[in-house]
Amino acid sequence: MVVREIINSEKLNGEREIFIYLPPNYDEDESQFFPCLYMQDGQNLFSEMGDSPYGKWNVDLTAETLIAEEKIEPLIIVGVANSEWRDYEYTPTYDESEECGGYADIYLEFMTEELIPFINEKYRVLLDREFTSICGSSLGGLLSIYALINYSDVFSSAAALSPSIWWDNKYILGYADNCDFNSEDLRLWVDMGWYEDAETDDDEDTEEENNNVESVDDTRDLYEILIEKGFEEGENFIYYEDTEGFHNEVSWAERMEMVLQFLYPINEIST
Repeated sequence: MVVREIINSEKLNGEREIFIYLPPNYDEDESQFFPCLYMQDGQNLFSEMGDSPYGKWNVDLTAETLIAEEKIEPLIIVGVANSEWRDYEYTPTYDESEECGGYADIYLEFMTEELIPFINEKYRVLLDREFTSICGSSLGGLLSIYALINYSDVFSSAAALSPSIWWDNKYILGYADNCDFNSEDLRLWVDMGWYEDAETDDDEDTEEENNNVESVDDTRDLYEILIEKGFEEGENFIYYEDTEGFHNEVSWAERMEMVLQFLYPINEIST
C-alpha cells in the first residue's frame, strides 16, 4: 500500500509531496514497528503513485515480492517528490558549469528536522539511526553519499545508484577523501552502469569501450577512496557495475532488488 502526504516545509519554503509505502502486514499488528528508507525523486518510485514521464521504479512491487519471499525485512519506504529546484537541493556545492547547486544541506535539514519527525510521529517507524537509510539515483545518488558522510548521526546506511560524481569537478571525491568518519558504523551501496554515457540502447560502442566511460572510472575512483577509509567490500560496502546498465529508471528499478537485500537482509532487524 502506498499513501500520499503533503508536508509544509519552512526549510524548503513551501509544500512538498511525499509518498509512503507501507508493508503488507502494517495493519495486522499495531505493536510492530519498521525500519525506514528515504528515497529521492519520489514521483518516479511507486507503481500507482506519482506522475513520472521517465518511467517507474515500481519499488513497492519489488519490496512486496522480497518481503513475501522472506528475502528482506518488512520496511517503510518514503519517497520525496522532487521539484524545479532538484539540481540545487541534491547537490552540496555550486557548479559553475551548471550555474546551479549547493542547497544539499538545506534539503537535508528539511529531511532530518521536518520530514523524519513527521514520519516518526504519524507512522510506526523504528527510531534508532541503525534503522534509517537514504537512497537515490544520479544527483540523488550524489546526495545519498554526502548524507551518509555528513549526517551519519541520522542515517546509518545509504544506496547511491549511478551517482553524479562528475558534479562540480568531482567535488565528492575530495570531500570523501578528506572527511574523517567512522566507516565501521556505516553501510553503503554504490553502483554504475557500463552504458551510463550512451544516449540510447542502440549505441554502437562495444561493452569494452563503454566500460571505459568516465562515469565508471569515477565510481572506481570513489571505490578506492572508500576502501582506504575502511569500508569492507562484501561486509558493509557493495560496489556493483551493471554490465547492461543505462542511466535510466529501467536500470535502477532492476537493481533495487539487490539494493533492498543489502540494506534490509532478513533476520538482522530486531524490534
